[in-house]
Amino acid sequence: MKDGNSKAQTIDRAKRTRFSGSLILAGLLAALIPLYAQAEIHIRDSLQWQAADSDLIVQGKVLNVRKSEPFKEEGGGISVWEDVFIQPSAVLKGRVPKRRLHIRWKSPNAPDFSAERWKASEHEHIFFLRKAQFPGRLKKEWTLRTGVSDAVDLDAAKAPFWPVVSQDFTVPDTRRKILNALKRWLRHARRRRYEVKQVEAPDDSAASQALFSGSAVYLRIPVERHK
Repeated sequence: MKDGNSKAQTIDRAKRTRFSGSLILAGLLAALIPLYAQAEIHIRDSLQWQAADSDLIVQGKVLNVRKSEPFKEEGGGISVWEDVFIQPSAVLKGRVPKRRLHIRWKSPNAPDFSAERWKASEHEHIFFLRKAQFPGRLKKEWTLRTGVSDAVDLDAAKAPFWPVVSQDFTVPDTRRKILNALKRWLRHARRRRYEVKQVEAPDDSAASQALFSGSAVYLRIPVERHK
């Protein structure tokens, strides 16, 4: 009888040990989940890829902004159409047929993402643009290449809303540095064709430190297309 009781107690202890081990493992996994949730891979276009992927690059100030009524997107978000009028001080790539440039883009209905912010600052920006066809419009119109990061504030480069990153993993943080890096690459890229390549930024690079969000930082850079 004693042997039976001893055997039962041994089995019970083993079950409790396995159960405790499972609880500990579950606790460790639960503790790690927030860390993985916070660690997001950051992918950013380099200044050079912004230039290569644009049909028109202008430097100038926003003169006026006209906004549509907010509307609901299919995914549930709220957006507005913004018609933005720019006074170019320089055309860095492409041609502008008129003294005042009109661009149109779809903006999230939030102050930080509105062209009104650019106008209120009275700062010069660099705009990376391409043509797009909009609903209800007969002709293609100029728009930001991908979104708000394609409007680079030259007069707030020390504290940019979207940090400018270069393909050499540096972070140009002044008007002079941004313009020099951009113009230097445009001179080199003349009459050449490019495609995009995604590369990981070294952990100790300025780009990685500026964009780090808990995981790897990748830059999209232009590579010359030979065929």
